[in-house]
Amino acid sequence: MKHTLVFTGRTRVLFLAGLMSLACTHAQAAPPAANQLPGGGQVVSGQGSINQAGANMTINQATQSMITNWKSFDIGK
Repeated sequence: MKHTLVFTGRTRVLFLAGLMSLACTHAQAAPPAANQLPGGGQVVSGQGSINQAGANMTINQATQSMITNWKSFDIGK
């Protein structure tokens, strides 16, 4: 199933302004400490992987649907 979003006129301007605001906020935020990331992630349905290196976590989803169980789900402040 393919989904397409179409933004025109004022909606496009508001959408782009929101993206720019989010990008600026994200760029200023400090990354969480390694102990403030979700922990104990296990893929229980579908296919994918969860990798962590220090304060960076990468979740790759290889199928259209994936279910993950977590022991903890902290994301810091």
